[in-house]
Formats: sequence, structure tokens, C-alpha cells
Amino acid sequence: MDQKRKEEEVEKLAVSWQQRFDELSHEKDQELQEVETYVRKTLEIKDEKISQLTTMLEEQTIKYRQMEMLLEKQRKELLLQ
Repeated sequence: MDQKRKEEEVEKLAVSWQQRFDELSHEKDQELQEVETYVRKTLEIKDEKISQLTTMLEEQTIKYRQMEMLLEKQRKELLLQ
């Protein structure tokens, strides 16, 4: 009977440890999911910012070229006077 009681205790401990392992695994999975969600959001924000900056750069490049053309036109007009 003593052996049977020990086996039962070992079985209870094994079940208890398996449950704890499952709980910890579930917690880690949730934490990893949260980290993945955070990283995805951060990457989306980064991509959006890059897009905004690219658009701003293109607009400024156009303005710069227009100013260059205007300056060149004015320079030619001054030279003709």
C-alpha cells in the first residue's frame, strides 16, 4: 500500500507540474503575441512615416526645381537688360 501511495503522489505531482507547464506556456504564447502585435504596429508606423517623408521630399524637390527655373529665368532677364 505504501508503494501505491507513493505512485499516486508522484502521479499528482506529474499532473500538477504538467498543468503549471501548460499555464506558463500559455502565458509565454500570450506575451509573444503581444510583442508581435507591438512590433507589427511599430513597423506600420515606420512605413507610414517613411511614406510621408518620401512624399515631402518629392514635393520639396519639385519646389526646388521650380525655384531654380525661376532664378534662371530672372538671371537671363537681367542679362538681357
